[in-house]
Amino acid sequence: MCRALIEINDQITIAAFAGPAAAGGVMLGLGADVIVGRSGVMLNPYYDIGLHGSELHTLTLPHRVGHQGSATLLSAKLPISTDRAAAIGLVDLVGPADPGEFSEWLDDVADRHTDPAAWRSVIYSRIPVDRPLDYYESLELAEMARDVYDDSHGFAAARRSFVLKNRFRPATDGLAISGDPNDFDDFIDDNTLRHMWGLAPHA
Repeated sequence: MCRALIEINDQITIAAFAGPAAAGGVMLGLGADVIVGRSGVMLNPYYDIGLHGSELHTLTLPHRVGHQGSATLLSAKLPISTDRAAAIGLVDLVGPADPGEFSEWLDDVADRHTDPAAWRSVIYSRIPVDRPLDYYESLELAEMARDVYDDSHGFAAARRSFVLKNRFRPATDGLAISGDPNDFDDFIDDNTLRHMWGLAPHA
């Protein structure tokens, strides 16, 4: 499905985050032409069980937020609201917080993208693929193989906790999140992270 979203060329695709999404659930949507979200919805654009992931995010995430932004999101392992995601380019448009209003708004967005001018704009901004998708896919699958067989990033413990129904403690366990970037004020020291979450840099 990830490949199909990127390779399709006879129609425009729209991915909508109507509810919370994490890891591959976020990365899958990044292959679409237009990405929208319901206001206040939280996204976790990272992998946190010691498994690299294979949703072609090594191509689509840098296209959205740049290589530095991509590295920051994947390493910081912090949630981000759709509103803030739009500010950094991860999401294109943010709709109403009310689910019913969001559904109507989404229909309108889809209708607007049937206009030839909107169509052309989207086509011109599509993900530039300078290498075969097999290149990105093979690298991601190789990383996943190392995680599974060499336990490079703690996947064995996370898998065991999941199977045995034990509580797995992710990197952000205990962090209270309301969607307000000020929630991160005392938590984030790195100024690159602070910029991404809309916070003033530390002196």
